[in-house]
Amino acid sequence: VEATDDDCLNSNHRVCDYQIKTANVPFRIDSNGSISISKPLTNDKYEFDVVAVDCYPSSSNANVKLISEPARVTVKIIKSCKPRITDDNPSKLTIRSDHTHIFDTVHVDTCDETCAVENIVSTVTLDTNGIDSGCSLEQCTLDDHEYVFVPKDVDSDRAPQSSYMSFDGLNQSSIVQKTEFSGQLKNTFAIRMWMKHSNSENNEKEHIFCKSDEKLKNRHHAALLVQSGFLKLLIRKGPVSSNDKNVYSSEWVWKLSQLNDNQWHSYKLFVDYPNKVDLYVDNQLFVPGDDNYRVVHDFALPIIEQTGDTVFSVGACWH
Repeated sequence: VEATDDDCLNSNHRVCDYQIKTANVPFRIDSNGSISISKPLTNDKYEFDVVAVDCYPSSSNANVKLISEPARVTVKIIKSCKPRITDDNPSKLTIRSDHTHIFDTVHVDTCDETCAVENIVSTVTLDTNGIDSGCSLEQCTLDDHEYVFVPKDVDSDRAPQSSYMSFDGLNQSSIVQKTEFSGQLKNTFAIRMWMKHSNSENNEKEHIFCKSDEKLKNRHHAALLVQSGFLKLLIRKGPVSSNDKNVYSSEWVWKLSQLNDNQWHSYKLFVDYPNKVDLYVDNQLFVPGDDNYRVVHDFALPIIEQTGDTVFSVGACWH
């Protein structure tokens, strides 16, 4: 800071000293007006008052020098940035499916103020602890099952050649017996399928699978369907007490360019209900945006007597 003295007795108009009048600030000032740091800084911004001290005493008191009105000084702290990676994820992972998130808790600080980053490439080294390939059978449990609703070809990684089902929305469908699949979906599960779908001019729901009330209400508990160019996954919470007034993630909606091109595509949905659903199309992770993805929230299904059990069907919805 700099102050001048307009006193005619002071030919060079300089002042003799500066003082910081605000208490407990981590700065000091010398007689030249230079401000320096006196303690480590902990805030992003500091404000304090500085006064200038006249070189000559007051005319009324020879022992008192004149002091200027305080000037407000604002110091904004711009912290230095060093690119770094922090990760709170444990180093040991228990793999229970073919899809495990590794980088969910990784935070990359790229110093956006000084460095424009176009992409980040990572290298991951996994210690398999002696397991050269495949699955560790010690991690498998009786709860881990794969339910096959449509027979698979020998090479299920390629588009179906002979084993597939066609659905017309009217007569062709399949009711899954409880002895084959109870219809109960855990919070974490995966859906894998091949599908070829052409453009449809109507707005009807074309169900890939559906879990609905057996009697009375026809409520949809869970479903995977195509409608108006969107792929939709429905998972309703409940049935629960009617006193539950909370809303939950209930429907995930994707707009896909591949959906209506009448070509075979691989679809994989990895569900962590109600937190997130990851969709892979032809083994490529779908990147959601405001124009191609949304999540719909709804109330939980209430308990209604006499609706019976649920029916799980493929290619249609039981009503």
